[in-house]
Amino acid sequence: MGKIKPIIAFGALLLVLWFIVSGEEDRLSERIGYYMPSSSNTREILPNVVSPSKEMTAEQAIDEVLVYEREVEQLPFDTLYEAILHALLDQKEDINVSQYSMDHEEVYATRLQVIEDHPEIFYFDHEESYFWTDGTLEFNYLYSEEDIEAKRAALDNKVNTIIDRFISSNMSDLEKVIELHDYVVLNTVYDYENFENNTVPPLSFTAYGALINGVAVCDGYTKAMNLLLREVGVESKYVVGVANGNGHSWNLVHIDGEWYKLDATWNDPVPDREGRVSYQYFLITDDKLEQTHEWEKTDYPKATSTRFSYFEELVHSQRHGNIIYYTDDESLYQMNIDGTNKKKIAPVRAYEIAVGGDWLYFSNFSHGGYLFKIKKDGSELTELNDFYTTHILYEEGKLHFTEHETDERYYLEVE
Repeated sequence: MGKIKPIIAFGALLLVLWFIVSGEEDRLSERIGYYMPSSSNTREILPNVVSPSKEMTAEQAIDEVLVYEREVEQLPFDTLYEAILHALLDQKEDINVSQYSMDHEEVYATRLQVIEDHPEIFYFDHEESYFWTDGTLEFNYLYSEEDIEAKRAALDNKVNTIIDRFISSNMSDLEKVIELHDYVVLNTVYDYENFENNTVPPLSFTAYGALINGVAVCDGYTKAMNLLLREVGVESKYVVGVANGNGHSWNLVHIDGEWYKLDATWNDPVPDREGRVSYQYFLITDDKLEQTHEWEKTDYPKATSTRFSYFEELVHSQRHGNIIYYTDDESLYQMNIDGTNKKKIAPVRAYEIAVGGDWLYFSNFSHGGYLFKIKKDGSELTELNDFYTTHILYEEGKLHFTEHETDERYYLEVE
């Protein structure tokens, strides 16, 4: 009788194997199946997700079941969001989230929200990162652990350097937002060629691409702004939608109790214009943005305040500290960035404005587009050349500019 139990056990194993190889493996599929995120959970930032082949031998199937049967580790976090966040920051290969949710839509949506909220997680790869029906959520990464650590350190250092240079503790939220917005626009080039060829590399969709490589598409601009604003205490949300028929993203920024839309991508001229920043999509309302953008409005707080609508007038402008110099196509003006102390400097149509010391340099459209300078107080209007001038840039005592007709670049030593 002592041999009967081993024989029965062996027979039971053979029976399981027979069920599997004879096509009865569907009985196990509920345990070893995986969920894929639906298209509604994807973004411009995600690569296409493809299903893996799950053809298994009987032995592999039993291994999968044995994995499912293992004891599930209880995670020490209160929410699914926290569990996923810490797993991604710690570069875990997988975690079991069954204690929080077995709803694959909820799990994928939460993971996506974590990534949208935390631009420092630029190294996650959605491809082959599956959610299994035993509650296991897998994480795949674009780079090795060592490479990720090096890149994270570089990004952290860059963020700290930017904040130390441009942000002070006594600044208003508006001052912080405009300083960081202008930094991102002035130091990032839109990855237009790769966008047109559908060959955008993964880093161009990230804050790392914008801040370290200086090259990005919309997601890079948006995530760089989110990362920088978060570090200086300004609340900012990632918004996804459509613009010009393409997937697009931008920011929703909270200032003094109100929400405002901000699209740093569309405030950066294409092709890139060194020293030039637009404010057409800076702290604007939903009504203004929906003229060119589409998004699911019920997913985000409303932006209705027109407090900063004066920025929409600044088509041709140049900011210097907390003062903006601009033209309304009739005269040259200045005003504070909060919209106060607006005054006319001179009755000239000043374009391509550059600021250097006590002087304003500009292409004078009241005089053939020739290069002129004028004191900030409106005195000493002076002609500097006799041709249509563009791309004016002041830098460390030198004035750089281009002759429009010949595209030849010049510079002048100035005060």
